[in-house]
Amino acid sequence: GRHDGDQTPGSDSGITNPRIRYFHLLGMDYELERGYRGMGLQADLQFAGELKGTDGQNVLTAGIMPTYAFNPDWNLYLMLGAVGSWDKSFGKYNGAGINVSPKLVYSPETLWAGAQFQLTPTIMYFVTGRLENDMSGNLEFNIGGEFTPTLMWDIVGDINLDVDLKTFRPESGADLENDWSLFFNVTSFF
Repeated sequence: GRHDGDQTPGSDSGITNPRIRYFHLLGMDYELERGYRGMGLQADLQFAGELKGTDGQNVLTAGIMPTYAFNPDWNLYLMLGAVGSWDKSFGKYNGAGINVSPKLVYSPETLWAGAQFQLTPTIMYFVTGRLENDMSGNLEFNIGGEFTPTLMWDIVGDINLDVDLKTFRPESGADLENDWSLFFNVTSFF
């Protein structure tokens, strides 16, 4: 990643929020045109980045993902999870909370192989620890497709809607905020 600005000391380039994410699908029915398609499980560990503005905390989320079809092209993946947060060195536990992320997916196969457009608002609310009663939100938008049936590409934009969560900032009282980001991803399914 690359950061523009020099008001806050720190690295202007480096790794931004690497993550390890695992989904396990429990009998999804992709032939169903409308209704409940099935359930998924998710574990997601997002690490603090090296780049200033992304170096605040490590977040672990585990949860469920019921899936609904509105028609063959429109689907909703409702991710509900429990969240734990640590500082960037895993030295201090920040707290626990809940995460709600409804992902709306439009998949018009007639545009290009694996065509997808996604919109995902996320709300995270902490109920214990240093972050108790703190809340954050972001809006992610995504466009993607497939190179092969098991190798996908996407471009992801992320806008923070609430930049006041204490450890999203590099230090207390800093004016630096991680307002938005843009990523290109390649994902392999197996």
